[in-house]
Amino acid sequence: MLEQVGGKIKEIRKELKMTQSQLAGEELTKSMLSQIENNLSNPSMKTLQYIANRLNKSIAYFLEEKNIENNPRTSYDNLTADFEQTIKTINDNIEKSLFKQAQHLLEDLLIKGSIKNPSKLLEDIAYKLGKSLIEINNYDEGERYINLSIEWCLNNKHHIEAAKAYLELSRRFLDEYKYEECLNIINRTFEIYNKSINSDIPFEIELYFHKILVISSIVEGDKLIELIDEALSISNQSNMYYKTGELYRLKATANYLKGNYEEFDNAIKKAYQFAEFSEDKASLSNIHLTQSMVAIEKNDPEKALEHIELQYKYMGKKIYLYHLQKAKAHYLLGNYQEAYEYIQLVEFPSYTKVKLDYLIMWSSKIYEGLILNKLGRYTEALEAIKYGIEKMEFFDASSFLTNAYKFLAEVYSDRQDFENAFISLKKADAVQMKVSNFIKII
Repeated sequence: MLEQVGGKIKEIRKELKMTQSQLAGEELTKSMLSQIENNLSNPSMKTLQYIANRLNKSIAYFLEEKNIENNPRTSYDNLTADFEQTIKTINDNIEKSLFKQAQHLLEDLLIKGSIKNPSKLLEDIAYKLGKSLIEINNYDEGERYINLSIEWCLNNKHHIEAAKAYLELSRRFLDEYKYEECLNIINRTFEIYNKSINSDIPFEIELYFHKILVISSIVEGDKLIELIDEALSISNQSNMYYKTGELYRLKATANYLKGNYEEFDNAIKKAYQFAEFSEDKASLSNIHLTQSMVAIEKNDPEKALEHIELQYKYMGKKIYLYHLQKAKAHYLLGNYQEAYEYIQLVEFPSYTKVKLDYLIMWSSKIYEGLILNKLGRYTEALEAIKYGIEKMEFFDASSFLTNAYKFLAEVYSDRQDFENAFISLKKADAVQMKVSNFIKII
């Protein structure tokens, strides 16, 4: 589709003597249309229908020719029939999660010496197998195949493919919350990528996206925003708006945490614009989730409920954050029994590896305690909050931990236990002091 649609649009537009601005109309920007015409972006069906209508063509006109596939990584040229079939079987086994079978076949090729000059296809097979094994936490075996793929890629001077494989080595460290080690892998990935004479803008932005998420677990504030702006600059210069909605959402979040509320509003509006243009449902879901969280912070539970329902609409399923936001909103509304029912639905997925996500997840135990306290279940309330604090202390000082101790003090005060309330407030002050000192250092 990318090989044909953009060229056809440009050709017909010029035949009709229309400018890009005229064709873009009110629905698109000139920059967005330029991206499509130059085959840098694949238009959604909704966008393509809009363009087709303005050019007085049917949408079928742009789709009628056979797609052109030009991916050297999946070429079977110059392979023997047996070798080709073996590679196909390995690939099929990976797709079916039959990793042991795939391993045996690939090892058999290695033992027999069948692989003397590995092609891009074999680089890809080793990469896919390694990535799949890492995803099921078989790190040692997975990294062995990833390193094999990296070696083949570098020997063939396929630096972009080598960088993509090298990035997978960060997964173990991310799963173990070792952000500094993870960051080292990402920086080395940039070094490998920059050796290529070509560029892969979507991967480059993806690489920035990984770095932003890891950096956000180490520092907050200006350094994080600067990194996001670097990624957005690449997106703007290339006219390729890959993950642009998500990048603006992250920028909005970073500004909100800094107290830059005007910048938050500007960034979240841009996030909406790009997510809607690309019909990126995942990004729209995340944007509404962010808006719901901000509404809770602003003590606007009705607005929080509106946004969390839109989050569910775009995501199509109810994750733990949906239930958590519903519980928080109903708590603020004074609907304590309903809030309790929602908080009981919150699960604690193991895939939550980013610091902010982890702290938000365990804040559910703090809210569970607050809800239980309002329901008169004092002992259970203390247990829930203390458990949440224990989990949050994994990351030492954070604003979440500060608030957790303050809420603990609130529960003690409600029961006239002023001694423990005072102790909890002192702990909250100590944590906040650590947070403030850390921000000054960075």
